[in-house]
This record gives sequence, C-alpha cells and structure tokens, in this order.
Amino acid sequence: MSSGLTGQNNKLSAIDSADIVIIGNGIAGQTAAIEARRLAPDKSIVMITEQNHPTINTPALKQFAIGKLTREQLLAFPAGTERAQRIHVVNARVEEIHAQGNYAYLAGGRGFGYRRGVLQLVYPLAYQDGVSMACLHSIV
Repeated sequence: MSSGLTGQNNKLSAIDSADIVIIGNGIAGQTAAIEARRLAPDKSIVMITEQNHPTINTPALKQFAIGKLTREQLLAFPAGTERAQRIHVVNARVEEIHAQGNYAYLAGGRGFGYRRGVLQLVYPLAYQDGVSMACLHSIV
C-alpha cells in the first residue's frame, strides 16, 4: 500500500492504494479476498468495511441464540484469517466509487485507489428461506 496527496478530487486529502480493493467483509467479500490471495499471492489486498467485528454466518444466528452453536462456530472463517492471508482491513465507510479514476472516496476525506486489480462490490440483495443472497460485481 502507498499513500500520498492527490489533486484529482478536492474532497480527498490523501489516497492510499492497493492492487485489489474489496468493499465489504461479509461472507462474499471475505471469500473474494481469500480467493484473490490464492490467485494473486504477491498482490496487496485491502478489504474496506464499516464493521469492526469478524465475519459471521448470519443465517446461523438463530442456532447461536438458542445455544446450539458456540461463538467460534458462528464465525464464517477462523479467527485471524485476514492476518494469515495478508489481507489488510480498513475500517471506514465508502461514500463514493470513482471507477474511471480507480479509487473509492471514504468518509473523512480519505481515498483508496486500486491499480490493475479488481474492485469488488458486494451488497446484499434479499433473504430467501433464511439465506442471505448477495451480488458480487467487479470493476476492472
């Protein structure tokens, strides 16, 4: 990752960058990051999320609430997965995405750029039979 001042957008005070930027740390975002690491072991990978807790298996919350699962079983991935996979997590809110400029504008005047990598946008679509459906978009 690198940082520096940018004049591309007067709302940005500084811009950091990575080869691959993933927005969202849900199951789809985390899976995208792990798969990106497998396919591109030498690339820098950043996951931007507002959440400051590990990714959980949301459909399993009911089982956890009635005592059928432990906290460890509720986690979608083992604790420390990001660290083990060298995936840097940035806790921030993405406010705008500038695909042509290859960066995302974050709350607080910070930006995050991506080089030849892929920006993954992951957002929930709907719940069906207690299972979260998600859409994964790529901007090259």
